[in-house]
Amino acid sequence: LLKEAGNYIFDQLKDGRETSISFVCEHNSRKSHMGHVWTQMAILYYGLDNISCYSGGTTPTYVNQRIITALQNAGFRISERGIIGHGSKYHLDYGNDAGVFEIFSKRYDHPMNPDTNYLAITLCYNPEECCPITGGDLQLSIPYEDMQPFDNTLKEEEKYDEQCRQIARDMFYMIDYVKKNSSE
Repeated sequence: LLKEAGNYIFDQLKDGRETSISFVCEHNSRKSHMGHVWTQMAILYYGLDNISCYSGGTTPTYVNQRIITALQNAGFRISERGIIGHGSKYHLDYGNDAGVFEIFSKRYDHPMNPDTNYLAITLCYNPEECCPITGGDLQLSIPYEDMQPFDNTLKEEEKYDEQCRQIARDMFYMIDYVKKNSSE
């Protein structure tokens, strides 16, 4: 699935088109933000242009504080910058001159998200049930374990950090695949 996503991105870039990737999970509170953040970082790391990342949900709530902690544990400097829509808006600073970007919980069809010419990646185990989205040129489901059962347990931070690393590895693999195909 990561290669299929990479092929879509590569084909868009090869044809001279800008491409967008929208990560969707029901509440836009955990996994969709991690997919967005790590893909954005991979795009910067590999120096690719004309790719934009977004996130959204079908029933947005708020950015879960546990992913903020996991991303901080991974090295991001994060600051809360007020309330927007369904909760806090966060600025992520990833150092040097790379800049800052923001995350906040919103619907997948929020005006700042793409509505045409994009790859939709759902991260839930049951996307037909909880993430029935429309639009996008290609819709893929890359499911990750639900972390909510670990909330308020002794394994909470360990499990969130573990999933953060897993999503980071997968998104870097996907963008590395695009970069390698672009170089051939």
